[in-house]
Amino acid sequence: MGRNQTAYAILSKALVDLSNAHHVPDPTAAAALSSLATSCFFTSTEPHDTVEVMRLLESHFSRNSRAAVSTLPADDDETEITPTTDSDDITDDESTSTHRTTTTSRTHSTSSDSEEEEDTDDSAEGTFHARSSHCNNGSRSTCSAVSGWSLLLTSLSLSMIPRIISENSEALLTLLEHPDVDVRIQTGHAFALLFSLLRDSTDESEPFDINDCNDFFDTASFMATVEALCDAQPLPSGLRFSKRDKNKQAPMFRQICRFIQEGIEPTEKMTIKFHPLVFTGWPQVTQLYILRETLTTGFALHMEKNTILHQLFDLRLDPHKSREKLSHVEKRRFKSGNSERAKARTQKRNVDRDVSVAKKHYQDDSHI
Repeated sequence: MGRNQTAYAILSKALVDLSNAHHVPDPTAAAALSSLATSCFFTSTEPHDTVEVMRLLESHFSRNSRAAVSTLPADDDETEITPTTDSDDITDDESTSTHRTTTTSRTHSTSSDSEEEEDTDDSAEGTFHARSSHCNNGSRSTCSAVSGWSLLLTSLSLSMIPRIISENSEALLTLLEHPDVDVRIQTGHAFALLFSLLRDSTDESEPFDINDCNDFFDTASFMATVEALCDAQPLPSGLRFSKRDKNKQAPMFRQICRFIQEGIEPTEKMTIKFHPLVFTGWPQVTQLYILRETLTTGFALHMEKNTILHQLFDLRLDPHKSREKLSHVEKRRFKSGNSERAKARTQKRNVDRDVSVAKKHYQDDSHI
């Protein structure tokens, strides 16, 4: 290993140690893991370095998966979980001092009553969010570790995929029941990527069969968990979801189910500098999602001018291409509300609306 590779390995270990430290804030740990994975993806030329970084990321999210499951509350205790408040321990002097700092026109008794009402409201809100209150610690760094691991997975040889599934399936299955919705979504994405690469390593012409993974993990339990996540049903661990989490996770896991059952891979479309781009397959979509999240507002500019991304996605963009301008006659023909195309579109919408209303009335009459 050369001098640069040695320095790279030391930097990687230092970043992971930083993310594992208990006194480091979770956003800082998440940024460290994300930087580690992205820098390795673009700069590492040796598969050995990539595998070593992936192992460091694996150790991080495996440890956090065990910690998340150990702190998951039981289903029977859902209504009994309340955050600890210090309202009962507040003395009269402390209440008075707090009252003086907020307002000088209220009496001590009025301040105490208002504080008791606020404590009651906070307690009720904490009871409602009791299941998600414990998952904030470490969830962002866990999500960054899984996403960085998935990004590096797209750069490995296909012959390594079976071993990787065998070594990490247990930890990933545990993360599917993580209390944080972003961790669950990222873990589902990682599973779909593994299945796609496993299919490519055997025979791309054959559709993916989930039974091929029986040697690695319990596929029946996996499918039960994924279907529960699709339908927003409680998981076997007793974890329930809020309405926001249901709406956020359902599209991703439905996409995974379509791939497993029908072999349909995701497609992402976007336009860069008047060039329509299409990204197909889990490996490309994974790279696109993670780089977009990493580059944030600079993603469009990098996609337009960064030659490294052009090579990664095999893009051929014409820097001199501009928006096509329509003549006055073409605008009247295609853009006007009185054009033949607009009239045909309006007529079709009216017919579809009438059919929808008639179908609804028919269904209502059949239930009577």
